[in-house]
Amino acid sequence: MIHSISTGPITEEEQKVVEYLSQKKFKKVLDLGGIHRPWARPYVTHYADLLQPETWAKRYPEMLEFAGFWDCVFIHGDLDSAWMWEQIHREGPFDFVICTQLIEHLLNPKQVLSRMTFISNEGFISVPHKLFELKKGVHWDYPFRGALPHRWICTIRDGIFNLYPKLNFIECLEFDSDVSTEAIPDLSFWWKTDIPVNVIDDSKLDFSDPKEALDFYMIELNNNNVFG
Repeated sequence: MIHSISTGPITEEEQKVVEYLSQKKFKKVLDLGGIHRPWARPYVTHYADLLQPETWAKRYPEMLEFAGFWDCVFIHGDLDSAWMWEQIHREGPFDFVICTQLIEHLLNPKQVLSRMTFISNEGFISVPHKLFELKKGVHWDYPFRGALPHRWICTIRDGIFNLYPKLNFIECLEFDSDVSTEAIPDLSFWWKTDIPVNVIDDSKLDFSDPKEALDFYMIELNNNNVFG
């Protein structure tokens, strides 16, 4: 069940998570992909990430200021791999799972979301807002839309987390937002028990006529008010 959906400034939602964790005093809290910005310390006990903390500590010395950061359990590997989740399962189950700015990078987000609900009963997720992924020049004024490494456009409709692949044709759209990058919030939500998700993947875009696929894609995006 998805609840407490918010498109407000992510720092406000993060603060709510920190306050919640401080009250609950959980024994095991997992942060997926959070080594680059460990905002939930000192409440996180486990980090699972492709990145080595030592690498980021050299780039961001302020990480060393997080009390107890180096006392955490670090699980290193690709979160798209079954091997990585075997390591995570060995450390679990967890009381709470944090996943910020990760889902949009994954090859198989549906599988990862399902595995999250297997190792914990609740958690917090945030992803870039759809307007961010459709806005040009969000990184160093390059003319492409959104962040180059991101694979998905994420929205929530009727309590379902929807993910749309960033097809290359979006670069040809005439749409653009006049909202500044700083004013575009992240999309975040809390979940309990399960995470209803709908991934528009290749199987749902496999029409014999390419125009049918594009029409379907655009209708889906507009139904989610991506351009609104």
